[in-house]
Amino acid sequence: MRVFKFLFLIVVWAGISYAFGLSGYLLHEPPAPVVQGEVIHLELTNTGFDRVLYNSTVFYRQRGESDYKSAKIRDDGIVFSADIPTKNMHSGVVEYYFAFQSDDGQAYFLPENSPEVNPMKIEVLSAPDNEFQDNESLEILLLSPEPDEIVEADEFMLALSLPVETESDQDLKYQLLISGVDVTRNMERDGMLYSYMPSDISGGIKNAEFKVFDVNGNLVGQKSWTFRIRETKSRAKELNARTSVFLNNRYQNISKTDDNFFRGGVQFEGNYKMLDMAARIIIDSEESPDRQPINQYTLNLQYNFSSTGNVYLKAGDVYTNYDLLSYWGRRVRGFGVGLNFKYFGIDFTSGSSARAVEGDGTFISVAETLKDYQISRYGVYKQDFMAIRPEFRFGEHVTWGLNLINAKDDANSIDPNYATNPKEALVIGSTLDLDFDNSRIYILGSFQASMKNEDARGKVEFDTLVKKYDLTGSDKDQAETFFDLLESTGFLTTSQGLSPIPSIAMRFQLRLRYFRQDLTVGYRKVEADYITPGNPYMQKDLSGFHIMDYIRLLNNQIFLNLYFRSFDDNISRGDAKTNSTDFGATISYFPFSNLPSVTLSYNNLSRQNELSEKGIHPDSTVLFFEDNQTQQIGLSSSYKFETGSVKNTATIGITNHKRDDKAYPTNKSDFTMFNIGVRNQFKFPLTTRVTFAQTASGFGADSLESSTDIQKIFLDAQYLISNVRDRMNIRPFVQFNFQNIKNDLSSYNIDYNRVNYAAGVYLTDNQYGTFTLRYDYIDFGSYYNWNDTILSARYDVTF
Repeated sequence: MRVFKFLFLIVVWAGISYAFGLSGYLLHEPPAPVVQGEVIHLELTNTGFDRVLYNSTVFYRQRGESDYKSAKIRDDGIVFSADIPTKNMHSGVVEYYFAFQSDDGQAYFLPENSPEVNPMKIEVLSAPDNEFQDNESLEILLLSPEPDEIVEADEFMLALSLPVETESDQDLKYQLLISGVDVTRNMERDGMLYSYMPSDISGGIKNAEFKVFDVNGNLVGQKSWTFRIRETKSRAKELNARTSVFLNNRYQNISKTDDNFFRGGVQFEGNYKMLDMAARIIIDSEESPDRQPINQYTLNLQYNFSSTGNVYLKAGDVYTNYDLLSYWGRRVRGFGVGLNFKYFGIDFTSGSSARAVEGDGTFISVAETLKDYQISRYGVYKQDFMAIRPEFRFGEHVTWGLNLINAKDDANSIDPNYATNPKEALVIGSTLDLDFDNSRIYILGSFQASMKNEDARGKVEFDTLVKKYDLTGSDKDQAETFFDLLESTGFLTTSQGLSPIPSIAMRFQLRLRYFRQDLTVGYRKVEADYITPGNPYMQKDLSGFHIMDYIRLLNNQIFLNLYFRSFDDNISRGDAKTNSTDFGATISYFPFSNLPSVTLSYNNLSRQNELSEKGIHPDSTVLFFEDNQTQQIGLSSSYKFETGSVKNTATIGITNHKRDDKAYPTNKSDFTMFNIGVRNQFKFPLTTRVTFAQTASGFGADSLESSTDIQKIFLDAQYLISNVRDRMNIRPFVQFNFQNIKNDLSSYNIDYNRVNYAAGVYLTDNQYGTFTLRYDYIDFGSYYNWNDTILSARYDVTF
């Protein structure tokens, strides 16, 4: 059985992923490579996972980075989806994994084991020009207004300086956008000074974007920031507001099951004098008292009493970020209040991070004095959540913050017979941010300590915990100090489930941006028992460091990314402690002339533990022998050219992964993916795209050797019909997605086709909004005895 589980994990890594739960599974197929600037669209299908999933999140990062970013996953019944933007990414590999919470409070991941170390991957191909590159070769000095500054309307002047020689400046082109409106033609230039001083400007928050292009149209410098225009007396009573409404309906017949899902919402943004207002309501047909909240209700109010001071109130579904190790991205239904001055700020959040959901099961009478419960669905306790963070600011360069996060399950909120033990957690810590030389030197430090209670029922004396954990000497003295503190404050219940010794998490990071380089060095350690209610998906029981450097060469024609990571996971598991060493490089060439861009990447990942070296059999189903090495090399290119009146963008790429496994030779694998595509923009408003991809995978050895071949053909055509009626545009589209999957296994073969036909229309009107209609028909050939259909419609309008 272990061999087959590893085979499935390799298939996950090679292209088709499974995450096994209590029964059933989640299915995910990594998408084809995308070009910089496009969106990575990820989908999962729930084909029988028997837990209610909520708070679904995808974590992603570019290979070489240490920290993952996160994006929320949309839940459309059994289909989950998320979009990852790539506009500001470098070409190379994006690593990602999925995380979920279930009704029993447990976290699930896809891939299932060590997802942060063994994520799934997708390649981002280099764009045919520098349009999406982070070019900062030309430094732009901002003179006024400063970021977040409040300016009187009749005193407003925007001014920037380009510190370059006058002769070099002649070939530069520039663009200025104020809240999305191009005002370039109203700018004035005097040598190195660029200024914009309108005769009249409305009040409110403004976003400014200033971009500089070279003679070839390549972006060579940019600056973006926000500021606020104070209302003039004549406009002091005006309300500036914008309201957006969306309606989304999805009907589907999947696996012979009919479902209909509806989601709608309203979002309001406005300001009145010095008061900023925002509200959002989202209603979802999947909302049910038997699961965690899906509907969202949010109200934000902020009063700005100076350029650096404000007071704010957040109510409803509150999202607040302190630090990755303490409180990050957790939704709390309650309220938050805060106050900001130039040298001090404070935030307080209180509410429920989980609502009460009753469990279900069957009462079993074993004997007159003995009873038991056969649980079919675990209940979820209402979890009371509180977080506070005071922050001290020493000038513009130093910020020191303290934080306290406390969460407690309400043991009386549900029937405890159908639930696990009520739990509690407390995190206390500190962060330090140092920012010098216009963010060219950035230092981040975070140190957090947590305590937990795995069973908060009843109370015990300290001596009971001394015997339970065999505490002596300084450990006993330290534990008694914390016990007395918790007993007096009530942050945690002093019961039999209390762990009286804190667990530690820390991370440090240094970033230097000099000499056309972006160097990051970091260290992180999270102990096995560390827990924070503010970030339930944080990976624990690991430590390690990373180094990454982005280097720009030859006037931004060459981008070089070098990285090295060394992390240990399962550090509390003795011989099962596994070292992961990951190093590699990506080099991209973007010629200024009309030549193809090229990206070459190499990666080497090795994992090893002493279980393998000593031949010790693992004592857990989640711990394995580890002595393997995976090497990946990839080459991709893109080229923009014209054939007659047709503008074309061509992409091509090939990637090979090879895994050598000394612990389990049957897990050796060789995976090669080839893709080629072209996008055509015709003189008349027709855009087409054709993509072909082929993967060839071989894994296993001897009698268990097998192979998987997948061929994909994707066709897309869109036609724009402009100005149908007073600036109304109609854009119909058709798509064809063909896949042929061949599995040559040791005992049987699988060969089937999967075809997705899609068609729809986008209708856009400046006054009445946007309407989208899409129909999908999925044919599984002989693999299943059914076909899937999906009909979705969406309407958006802003006024």
